[in-house]
Amino acid sequence: MSLYFFDSVKERRKWPEQMLDNNLSIDRDKLAYIADLPQGSKVIEAAIEKDTDTLTLSSLVQRFGIHDLLHAKKDQAFMVSLLYFFGVLTLKGQDDFGELCLTVPNQVIFKLYVETLKDQLFPEWEANDSKLIRRHFYAKGDLNGVCEVIEQEVLPIFSNRDYAHANELMIKTIFVLLAFDDTYYQIDSEKEIGIGYADLVLLVRPHAREYGILDFVLEFKYVSLKALELSGEEVKQLDEAACRELKPVQVAFAEAKKQLAQYSRDLKRKYGSLLKLRSFAVVALGLERMVWQKVIDASNE
Repeated sequence: MSLYFFDSVKERRKWPEQMLDNNLSIDRDKLAYIADLPQGSKVIEAAIEKDTDTLTLSSLVQRFGIHDLLHAKKDQAFMVSLLYFFGVLTLKGQDDFGELCLTVPNQVIFKLYVETLKDQLFPEWEANDSKLIRRHFYAKGDLNGVCEVIEQEVLPIFSNRDYAHANELMIKTIFVLLAFDDTYYQIDSEKEIGIGYADLVLLVRPHAREYGILDFVLEFKYVSLKALELSGEEVKQLDEAACRELKPVQVAFAEAKKQLAQYSRDLKRKYGSLLKLRSFAVVALGLERMVWQKVIDASNE
């Protein structure tokens, strides 16, 4: 891949528009194998989320013979270790207890994870206008289209059993799967900014700045039905204005706005006038509704 990259720079004086080429199809198959195992999709999701609790091991599993692949227990340690030896996870370091921390090595492999999880969770979803919805968001900073697709086409896929592990990370992952486009953006989940970690940051790649698209930082919040003291059906019946007026939703927005104000200032301080930054708070009401707000602070004026 390095030679492919430098060959493009030499011949065309710019890097390849499509970094994820057919040579990586075997890596895609490896991730698909893991995703098809029981609990495998959760490991893939944790890699996207950079969940160090899930991607931490006391030691790597070393045995992966045919017998092991067919009959060994496919637990978390097995799957994470196998992804490491496949080359689609790499060692990041050690935590305070000496545990090995693993992470996705680069953005090209990150895209493989995103595509694998998207195929696993939403195999039937690929609307013809999905690209137009994403590009409208990139150019105009309008989240209505993306949120409507999630609310109307994605959230209904989930069942009551999914509420057991529903949280803001789940909502963010769905957003990443549907809004991901590494042709234009460097996408970071849980990006360290100043003293905090932003849920999702989309920074325009240098070659794409000529297109006039925007940079984004987003903070996601999840408000449970229990906190709302409403049933899922009752939430569905509310209009958007009523959803925003619910006290737990207002609290979630206030917390997100405070975080986003700091992230925006830190990003502006680091990148200066280069950024065309837009900040958004996105709140999920259970797995039923989504509302969002554009956050404006002094750094965006």
